[in-house]
Amino acid sequence: MSKLYKSGQLINVYDFPFDPKAEREEGKSKGRPAIVLGYHDDHIEAIPVMQIGTKGGKTEKPSYLLFPEEVRVPKGLTYLDNRELRGVIKTNRIEIFKESEVTEPLDDFPLRTKIDVLQTYESIKNTFPHKDELNRYGNNHQEVMEKFKENTIADQLNFLVDKNGENQFEFKKNNLFEIDKIQPVEREKGLHTYSIGLSDGESSYLYTISTSKKPKQIIKDWAKPKTAEEWLKEDTKFQALSKNIDYKLKPTPLPHPDKYKNFTQFKNQELRKLKRQELER
Repeated sequence: MSKLYKSGQLINVYDFPFDPKAEREEGKSKGRPAIVLGYHDDHIEAIPVMQIGTKGGKTEKPSYLLFPEEVRVPKGLTYLDNRELRGVIKTNRIEIFKESEVTEPLDDFPLRTKIDVLQTYESIKNTFPHKDELNRYGNNHQEVMEKFKENTIADQLNFLVDKNGENQFEFKKNNLFEIDKIQPVEREKGLHTYSIGLSDGESSYLYTISTSKKPKQIIKDWAKPKTAEEWLKEDTKFQALSKNIDYKLKPTPLPHPDKYKNFTQFKNQELRKLKRQELER
């Protein structure tokens, strides 16, 4: 899988058809900006994108009213020839292109715009005429947007962020990771929060994860490697954002740099606690 493209990047499609690609007629197309939604499949170079329309500058007029399917492009994004991108993202138009049909990434949309895109898509996907339009363009839009949502949540939670501040989840979601260090940082209202180091054998990433699982279940379930996607879904914060992408999370508690243990040490410590609790009953 190429690392060239990731969700939320701005690209230009050299030859974006006016009508759905499947119904395309020669001559009815032009270059258009688009937002990358991720990769449609890990085994093919296919890039699902959402169209951006400029409407000849009309979208920038104070009198312009957004249509239900539109999200305004934020200011400050650099497009072709160092021009600032202007226009609206059309959440009812999803197409898939090969890498050879698009430019390299030109800029990155902010997290706020990606959240707005998800919320707008969810609000129109089952309404007329947008449902018909989305289905007409095909490309299994629900699966594409589900992956886009997962990538966006990983971005919100800073999950698998490397030392350069780059989120690697989209590229490593199927890699197996195991805990190489762990420390409890908070326990509140039935939730246990831990700072963990996740390693795939190449890199290690620190992450703060919350769970409603009890220690007895944690030392069993977390002892085995899981994919990055599975680790992300273990987090109750992921579950909260899946239900409401704009949910306001409380600040993450900070770990102590000297209080980490490897998982075997953590497991043995928790087993001793459980044994003491049983003896005290």
